Amino acid sequence: MTNSQNYKQKLYSSYITYVSSSTIENIKSDLNSRKPYIEKLIKDLIPYNKDVSILDIGCGHGAFLYFLKEKGYKNLKGLDISHEQVSMAHELGLNNVSHSNLLEDLPKLPEKSYDVIIAFDIIEHFTKDEIFKILESSCKILKSGGKLILHIPNGEAIFSGRIFHGDFTHEACFTRSSLKQILTSCNFSNISFYEDKPIVHGVKSLIRSIIWFISRNIFRLIYMAETGNIGEDLVLSSNILCVCQKCVK
Repeated sequence: MTNSQNYKQKLYSSYITYVSSSTIENIKSDLNSRKPYIEKLIKDLIPYNKDVSILDIGCGHGAFLYFLKEKGYKNLKGLDISHEQVSMAHELGLNNVSHSNLLEDLPKLPEKSYDVIIAFDIIEHFTKDEIFKILESSCKILKSGGKLILHIPNGEAIFSGRIFHGDFTHEACFTRSSLKQILTSCNFSNISFYEDKPIVHGVKSLIRSIIWFISRNIFRLIYMAETGNIGEDLVLSSNILCVCQKCVK
């Protein structure tokens, strides 16, 4: 094991104890607060057919899978390197989550076996060479036209360093341009980018949404002054959401 793998293994092995919520009660409270956001993503991005096969890589304790299961999706699988996270997922009733080293196990999965792959807050933990391996493996195991959903640190964000430097195991940060460059070379197309903006589900979130709308337009003016581009498609949230498809051949 290299020194790099050693320090990461130490942090991943105690991810819940030192980084995330430490009890099942706290996890459930966190799930409740994230519910509006994740349910909107499911509605907007996941096929309506409840029989589609969905793989969540680096799923943690399975927040996305938890709400997919609630919505009636049946063919679900999650992979994570943290034994603590996997155990917590099992406590949440997600017995389809298993311990896995993505670099070793992802290439072994059958070709064209999944309709959707979810990769939330995961590829930024790998080196550039490793990111290519993960994306190439993801493309291989997706069905033709299958969908890859990524959630990653945004290098163009207003507070671009907040997420990237918020976890010592992060190795990479992305912009729309760099991510499109990588995905295109890994045989993905129809690449779309979205801001990770507040989801309105009450008074507090409505206020946050209004403040965000005003603030982002101020930064768009600064961007326009510097580049001459009005920045209509500029993504300024700390994380960027990317959706793409495996090229159809």
